[in-house]
Amino acid sequence: MKNFLLIMAVCVVGFVSCKKDDSPSNTDLLVQSSWKLDALGLDLDRNGTAETALPQSLPACQLDNTYTFSKGGTGIVADAGVVCGAPYPAQVPFTWTLQGSSLTANIPTLPVGTVTLNSITSISMVLWKDTTIAGLPNPPTRVIITFKH
Repeated sequence: MKNFLLIMAVCVVGFVSCKKDDSPSNTDLLVQSSWKLDALGLDLDRNGTAETALPQSLPACQLDNTYTFSKGGTGIVADAGVVCGAPYPAQVPFTWTLQGSSLTANIPTLPVGTVTLNSITSISMVLWKDTTIAGLPNPPTRVIITFKH
């Protein structure tokens, strides 16, 4: 009987210790569905919070675009709602990589380049990029970019 209890205890410990972590990875969250730009802001003191909304520097027809990241490092920007028309095609393919918190997206119609993934959940993604903006003090300025589903 002691051997049976010992074997059962070992089996229970082994089963519990092999429990799989079901939380999705950043890549899983990134590719789960299309993203839409929610907000652009300036984080002048670089504390992770945008203190000033960024003046709309993108045309209205680009503000409603959707960004679909696919597994394998490819994606599509789709012109949605307000259509830009020429010279912007209705869909623009792009490539991306995610290494740690460094997201590189090469989107021809949007000068993104390498951004830092600040946070990602099933409903929102916050990115930041340090850049120099003419007329603003203390370069580089951190731009906070928020996307939502």
